[in-house]
Amino acid sequence: MGRHPYANESYFAAKPVIDSGGQFIGDVHHQQDERTSLARTFMSGEGEGQHILSVILSYNVRPGRDEKWYEASLRN
Repeated sequence: MGRHPYANESYFAAKPVIDSGGQFIGDVHHQQDERTSLARTFMSGEGEGQHILSVILSYNVRPGRDEKWYEASLRN
């Protein structure tokens, strides 16, 4: 998966709607998106007053990803 080339621009375009009561549902990958404003806000805790909910999904919630798949991905 690659980085969204306009991640910051997209987030800031939606921010006025979010700030006025809208909802943003996004996907932040620490290793890939740590330079985006959304990821920095989320990971730094700056958004605590913004009702940010973190949901961490395990690798095995996706069909076809089992312990064997996980071990192979660690090797690669």
